[in-house]
Amino acid sequence: MVNARFVRVEQGKERDFLPELCQHIERWVEAGRRVVVLAADRNAAGRMDEALWTFSDAAFVPHSVLGSESSSLDRVLIATPEAGVLRADVFVNFSREPVPAADWEEAPTHVDIWEFVKSFDPEARKESLRKWQRYRELGLQPVEAHLE
Repeated sequence: MVNARFVRVEQGKERDFLPELCQHIERWVEAGRRVVVLAADRNAAGRMDEALWTFSDAAFVPHSVLGSESSSLDRVLIATPEAGVLRADVFVNFSREPVPAADWEEAPTHVDIWEFVKSFDPEARKESLRKWQRYRELGLQPVEAHLE
């Protein structure tokens, strides 16, 4: 089963968003899930890497950035869209495209895809609508959600 979830990020809440997301990534990892963060580009991958290092003084989430000294043992992998086929239980997608079906269609377990929408940005809303429609074409039933 694959769930595609779209979460609105409201204007003025962007500053708190990454630390909150990192806390959720930490919980997913503690639950034994493998997480792939698809960043829009290398700069965004660097920001996510930094956020995972600094979101908490008391926590550490083992992670790596694909293309650096990445470890197949890390439960969190940060990648850019050109990475090719990736396998995970949770995809956090900041790229401009939907998570490719090849990454999840043969998954042996439950897969969650999280898409984040800057609700105050008209271009981001259009991009999200296009992703929503693409997931529907692929047979998924996307839903609006809040981080759980």
